[in-house]
Amino acid sequence: MIISDKHQFAFVHIPKCAGTSVRSLLEKFDDTNGAYGSKVIEIAGYGKVDVTHLPLSVLAELAPRDFEKVRAYETFAIVRDPFERFFSALAQHSKMYRDIEIAQMSGDEIKRSALSILNSLQASTNKYSHEFIHFAPQVDFVSWEGEQIIKNMYPITATATLILDIEKLTGEILGSVQHRNPTRVFHSQNTKTIALTGKRIVETLLPRTLSDPLRRLAREKLMSPTSHHLQDYGKDPDISDFISCFYAEDQRLFDKSL
Repeated sequence: MIISDKHQFAFVHIPKCAGTSVRSLLEKFDDTNGAYGSKVIEIAGYGKVDVTHLPLSVLAELAPRDFEKVRAYETFAIVRDPFERFFSALAQHSKMYRDIEIAQMSGDEIKRSALSILNSLQASTNKYSHEFIHFAPQVDFVSWEGEQIIKNMYPITATATLILDIEKLTGEILGSVQHRNPTRVFHSQNTKTIALTGKRIVETLLPRTLSDPLRRLAREKLMSPTSHHLQDYGKDPDISDFISCFYAEDQRLFDKSL
């Protein structure tokens, strides 16, 4: 979250909605001294919480003064198609908590992982824990007690428009948004096999200072962003039906932003 007292605006960072890319352009306006930077803290009643992504109900309890600023200031957020966001969240979860990238998984493995997450979301009594915050409904970052708090919402395809609007508000040129963390897959199964074999060899033979740049270069050359709607695992009725139901409010929110 970015809160600018000088310009009286706030940007609410909804997880897996290009927030990291936008934050990088807006951090110079932040007057919270980094209070909502990338860190996990223990909060009574909530457990471990990622303060980068705070639903409004948690913000109201944790930092009521900042919550009142969000209610009063001009506010901005980016929203995303719930289906694409779910699988982007799955990719993030896999990388952070399973130490495997979605690009390294087969379609069946992705499907099993997705179904496991669905079961966890249904059973969880703490939907805002840091481990599952990327799956939290977008509406929880936009509304509070039935009231829509965030005034300006943009679909993820219109992040450039959001930046232009904040440029008008601040009178400063911010530049273009560089999407930093898209979900990527290999161009083909053969490419995937070769790349993963090469990765193991490079990490064995080279120091990390050399292997990391090579890995990033390989990702750019051998991988591309994916549309999960088009993948076999994305067509599974158990997954698609759950997303349609669990994120119904998010779908309405996204449609409204368009």
